Amino acid sequence: MDYEELIDTLIKDGHQKVTLCSNHLRTDDGSVEVYFITSEDGDIVAKNFREAGGHSGWTLCYWPVSYPADADLKEIWPLDLSNREESIAQLCIFISL
Repeated sequence: MDYEELIDTLIKDGHQKVTLCSNHLRTDDGSVEVYFITSEDGDIVAKNFREAGGHSGWTLCYWPVSYPADADLKEIWPLDLSNREESIAQLCIFISL
Protein backbone atom coordinates (compact mmCIF):
# COMPACT_ATOMS: atom_id res chain seq x y z
CA MET A 1 0.00 0.00 0.00
CA ASP A 2 1.35 3.47 -0.77
CA TYR A 3 1.67 6.25 1.81
CA GLU A 4 -1.48 8.11 0.69
CA GLU A 5 -3.63 4.98 0.99
CA LEU A 6 -2.02 4.28 4.38
CA ILE A 7 -2.92 7.74 5.73
CA ASP A 8 -6.49 7.45 4.44
CA THR A 9 -6.90 4.00 5.99
CA LEU A 10 -5.51 5.09 9.36
CA ILE A 11 -7.90 8.06 9.40
CA LYS A 12 -10.81 5.78 8.46
CA ASP A 13 -9.80 3.39 11.26
CA GLY A 14 -10.13 6.27 13.74
CA HIS A 15 -6.48 7.13 14.38
CA GLN A 16 -5.82 10.82 15.02
CA LYS A 17 -2.13 10.88 15.89
CA VAL A 18 0.52 8.30 15.07
CA THR A 19 4.31 8.19 15.11
CA LEU A 20 6.75 7.07 12.43
CA CYS A 21 9.51 4.91 13.97
CA SER A 22 12.34 2.70 12.76
CA ASN A 23 14.28 -0.34 13.90
CA HIS A 24 16.23 -3.28 12.51
CA LEU A 25 14.85 -6.79 12.15
CA ARG A 26 17.34 -9.62 12.39
CA THR A 27 17.27 -12.06 9.49
CA ASP A 28 19.30 -15.11 8.50
CA ASP A 29 21.38 -12.83 6.26
CA GLY A 30 21.97 -10.09 8.84
CA SER A 31 19.31 -7.44 9.35
CA VAL A 32 16.87 -5.29 7.44
CA GLU A 33 15.65 -1.81 8.31
CA VAL A 34 11.96 -1.71 9.19
CA TYR A 35 9.74 1.34 9.58
CA PHE A 36 6.72 1.29 11.84
CA ILE A 37 3.71 3.49 12.41
CA THR A 38 2.67 3.37 16.07
CA SER A 39 -0.62 4.50 17.55
CA GLU A 40 -0.97 6.91 20.46
CA ASP A 41 -1.16 3.79 22.68
CA GLY A 42 2.20 2.58 21.36
CA ASP A 43 0.73 -0.28 19.31
CA ILE A 44 2.28 -0.95 15.91
CA VAL A 45 -0.42 -0.32 13.30
CA ALA A 46 1.67 -0.50 10.10
CA LYS A 47 5.12 -1.57 8.92
CA ASN A 48 7.35 -1.11 5.89
CA PHE A 49 10.57 -3.00 5.12
CA ARG A 50 13.51 -1.18 3.55
CA GLU A 51 14.60 -3.35 0.63
CA ALA A 52 17.41 -2.97 -1.85
CA GLY A 53 16.36 -0.20 -4.17
CA GLY A 54 13.49 1.13 -2.07
CA HIS A 55 10.63 0.34 0.26
CA SER A 56 8.32 -2.68 0.21
CA GLY A 57 5.15 -0.65 0.69
CA TRP A 58 3.09 -0.29 3.85
CA THR A 59 1.31 -3.23 5.46
CA LEU A 60 -1.35 -2.70 8.11
CA CYS A 61 -1.08 -4.60 11.39
CA TYR A 62 -4.53 -5.35 12.79
CA TRP A 63 -3.17 -7.64 15.49
CA PRO A 64 -0.56 -7.06 18.17
CA VAL A 65 2.90 -7.24 16.66
CA SER A 66 5.44 -8.78 18.96
CA TYR A 67 8.99 -7.61 18.89
CA PRO A 68 11.77 -8.23 21.40
CA ALA A 69 11.36 -6.40 24.69
CA ASP A 70 14.80 -4.86 24.16
CA ALA A 71 13.76 -3.53 20.75
CA ASP A 72 14.41 0.17 20.72
CA LEU A 73 12.00 1.78 18.29
CA LYS A 74 13.59 5.03 17.20
CA GLU A 75 11.06 7.82 16.75
CA ILE A 76 11.43 9.64 13.44
CA TRP A 77 8.52 12.09 13.76
CA PRO A 78 4.88 12.31 14.85
CA LEU A 79 2.08 12.53 12.30
CA ASP A 80 -1.09 14.48 13.08
CA LEU A 81 -3.72 12.78 10.93
CA SER A 82 -6.20 15.61 11.49
CA ASN A 83 -4.05 17.40 8.90
CA ARG A 84 -4.24 14.80 6.11
CA GLU A 85 -2.28 16.76 3.49
CA GLU A 86 0.61 17.51 5.85
CA SER A 87 0.76 13.85 6.95
CA ILE A 88 0.86 12.71 3.32
CA ALA A 89 3.60 15.24 2.55
CA GLN A 90 5.68 14.07 5.53
CA LEU A 91 5.48 10.42 4.48
CA CYS A 92 6.20 11.40 0.87
CA ILE A 93 9.37 13.18 2.00
CA PHE A 94 10.32 10.17 4.13
CA ILE A 95 9.83 7.70 1.24
CA SER A 96 12.00 9.82 -1.06
CA LEU A 97 14.96 9.83 1.39
